[in-house]
Amino acid sequence: QTLESGLKLVTEARKAGANEQFPKALQLIRRALKILPNEHSVWRLQAELLVANQEPNQAVQSALKVRMLNPKDPISELLLGYCYAAAGDKLNARRAKERARSLVL
Repeated sequence: QTLESGLKLVTEARKAGANEQFPKALQLIRRALKILPNEHSVWRLQAELLVANQEPNQAVQSALKVRMLNPKDPISELLLGYCYAAAGDKLNARRAKERARSLVL
């Protein structure tokens, strides 16, 4: 499995997601993550697809992985806040947004 094949899977997953084929997109992204396990942008896409597919708790787990891989990125915190909000966890959503603001300043 090459970097190129991983990137091709990500492209296919993005297309499927754009066509609202979320289960198919998630299947592709899981395959991509086997090839690119430390690529935070792929985990970010998975989190977004999981929210779109009504799986917010799994999305939070992906977003936590994004933050672990990219801890100084305010966008990672905003993503985490978005996923927590989708899961109905208002407290953690607010905390993530506050952390995002503190990273920007």
